[in-house]
Amino acid sequence: MQPMRARGLVVLAIGLGLTGALCWLVHADQRAQMETRFQRDTEKVARDTEARLQTCFDVLLSLKGMYALDDRIDRARFHRFSAELKLERRYPGFQAVQFVRAVPAEQFDAFVAAVRADTSVDAGGYPNFRVHPVTHAPVHYVIEYTAPVKGNESAVGLDLAALPPHLRAVTLARDSGGIVATEPITLVQDVTGEPGFVARAPVYRNDAVVDTEARRGAALVGFVAIVFRVNALMREVIDGALLEHLHVRIEDGGYVNSAMAPRAAGDNLGNLLYDSAGKAAPQGADNGGLVAEKVLEVGQRRWLLRFEGKPGVRYGGASAAVLAVALAGAVISALAAAIAMLRPARVGRVQQ
Repeated sequence: MQPMRARGLVVLAIGLGLTGALCWLVHADQRAQMETRFQRDTEKVARDTEARLQTCFDVLLSLKGMYALDDRIDRARFHRFSAELKLERRYPGFQAVQFVRAVPAEQFDAFVAAVRADTSVDAGGYPNFRVHPVTHAPVHYVIEYTAPVKGNESAVGLDLAALPPHLRAVTLARDSGGIVATEPITLVQDVTGEPGFVARAPVYRNDAVVDTEARRGAALVGFVAIVFRVNALMREVIDGALLEHLHVRIEDGGYVNSAMAPRAAGDNLGNLLYDSAGKAAPQGADNGGLVAEKVLEVGQRRWLLRFEGKPGVRYGGASAAVLAVALAGAVISALAAAIAMLRPARVGRVQQ
């Protein structure tokens, strides 16, 4: 009896060992598939975000191209061009397109009087137009045109020279000649308080040479701009079904020509651009370390995209498969051990 029991225990040990090895292989394979799926999803979100922003910036360049034909575009032509873009239907993430006028201090009063008397779109003109907030600056950067007007009335007349985040962006755009985005801001025309940002491109006099920073500053006419609501923008980028499995958070990392200090996710809520969970609180990894980060350059700023997988069907299932293999292996090992112990006994009875 002892040899038979020993043989059964050996068979059981071998079976359980093989089961354990098979469980490890299944777990490793399932984990690899899960990580590949997660990586593919994060790369798609990053790629789609970049493509969507590039499309938006192409619209901004088309606005700038209009001024390349005539740098004295009036309100009527700006609104006709903007209407042809069909922003609400084709670009749901847009809050508005704008023209920002560079107004030297000595021309400020004449500029205000000209806007109030402008009847090219509204026969009554704009007698209540005012520049706000009040600031004393050598050059004012005033939002002169905006489309659509409805919902963006409070932005008209805004002087960016009085608002440091905007002033930094327009100064960099003026000097560099390229598209520059702001840091995350609360849009004056958005009552929700959700994060937004503005991308602007400078417009120079057509007859000017702009090969140096100083010449670009002297030739500046103003800026064309696109105002974004980031939540609306990302709703157009990310499949809502995917967000049931993936948490996406976007933070602003500053201008590309400045140092970017590493930090933990969510440790500076003022840099938050988007959170798919709709929360302003930092989130922790909740699916065995399925996390990823990607950096995009957006209008000379860095956007840090952080991804976290959520436990569930898409990024789960490994434990269930391992459990099934473990149970099946244990049962088979036990049966094999029982057979190994019982078979010699039956042989002995036949011989008698």
